Amino acid sequence: MLRDWNAYHERAWGKAELAPVAGVPKDTYGGWAATIVDSLDTLLIMDLKAEYEEAVEFALKIDFKAMPEGVVSSFEATIRYLGGFLSAYDLSGDHRLLLKAIEVADLIYKAFDTPNRMPVHAIDFAVIRSNQPQLASEESSIAGLGSLALEFLRLTQLTGDRRWYDAPRRVMEVFSAAQNKTRLPGMWPAKPINARTGNLWNGTGLFHMGGDSDSHYEYLLKTHILIGGSSFYEGMYRQATDTIVQNILYRPMLPNNPDVLLPGQISFDQNDTLQHMYRVDHLACFTGGMLALGGKVTNNDSHIELGRKVTEGCVEMYSHSPLGIMPDEAFVLPCDKCALSSDANCCTFDRDLWLAECLGRTKGGERLGCESRQISGIISVQNAEFKLRPEALESIFYMYRITGDKTMPDMAWEMFERIKEHTWTEYASAAIMNVMDLEAPKKDEMESYWFAETLKYLYLIFSEEDLISLDEWVFNTEAHPFRRPKS
Repeated sequence: MLRDWNAYHERAWGKAELAPVAGVPKDTYGGWAATIVDSLDTLLIMDLKAEYEEAVEFALKIDFKAMPEGVVSSFEATIRYLGGFLSAYDLSGDHRLLLKAIEVADLIYKAFDTPNRMPVHAIDFAVIRSNQPQLASEESSIAGLGSLALEFLRLTQLTGDRRWYDAPRRVMEVFSAAQNKTRLPGMWPAKPINARTGNLWNGTGLFHMGGDSDSHYEYLLKTHILIGGSSFYEGMYRQATDTIVQNILYRPMLPNNPDVLLPGQISFDQNDTLQHMYRVDHLACFTGGMLALGGKVTNNDSHIELGRKVTEGCVEMYSHSPLGIMPDEAFVLPCDKCALSSDANCCTFDRDLWLAECLGRTKGGERLGCESRQISGIISVQNAEFKLRPEALESIFYMYRITGDKTMPDMAWEMFERIKEHTWTEYASAAIMNVMDLEAPKKDEMESYWFAETLKYLYLIFSEEDLISLDEWVFNTEAHPFRRPKS
């Protein structure tokens, strides 16, 4: 943490990110020093007092009322900036941070100023400055629309101002009305979602737990927890997870025949016939932790066990590349006869079937390319990058805190060692272009979630369980913990 933080401090202070290969600053997300705001709670949790004091003094001077040029994602502004300030306030009690959270919320609230009160995907500051009318996007995602409730709920709890909570609640009522009208009842298509018409059920997109979907499902559970119990959010979560368990989870066919699960994808053909796609996305690896947390909250031990299998499935995928790091998006074969069978021995790796599938997906039938990765069981890689993502470690954190399984920290440490070895640059830590290539170059990116999520979850895995206890805190999707009100 300190090495990368010091590099950011020295070479990119006040900018959104450090480019860790070139050692130069990068500015995104409105030019509002995303790394600083996103890291405030991590610095507090790690007891880095001097670094925190300098960071908070800078963050308090950011002028969110001075609208920059261009656009900012309402989703990213919510999870990184609003979430970052709220969490830092909950941890420190510094009232200045709550005032800053309100300043950010005032800006994001403008996203809901549309005829049907569905939020715009991106806040266009030129439109706001000129007082032009806004229209919700015709191509939104369910994550972009459905991942705003937790932060605004916490702001309502802290201020007593109900308008913050009411705005995303109206959006969630539209989701609730559509939940059993989609092609896969219980879930919603990831995108495109026509927020302008409020049509959330006729999207032609996929049903899955990866990008564009992920945090929406997570927030159904976490909003229920933060409220202290909500039949509205709990009901949607239970319906969604029933569908996820029955349709999305599958057992992959991998060498050594591990008894694990992965979250896949569902699509529908022109005849509305359900089609399974056995793809694994790193972003979807949060699912294990979500199921475990949901199992604990709803007293469903079977979901805790399913969460363990999904978590171990993602950990398993880390070992199936030359670098020992999971690719961002890949395809494997399923164990068709297993489904959710409790028989750990129901699946045996079929090398001939695997090789035939691999060759069929390889340009020009490059046999050598398939032979070289036969130990992995991966039949094709859609995106071979490693983007410093936290989701597999996030699920390990939840599994360890909920079950006390001592193998979880061991898994995390092995993953950390591989990540450290292959992401290390002269200045900090960088994303990797291709985890399937031992000579892969670095990608000149170190997003703020590296500090906000990945390093925080690693630290908490090896900390005492009463440090940010799940009985007292709820994490947003950027790993910013919010204090649960006492009943």
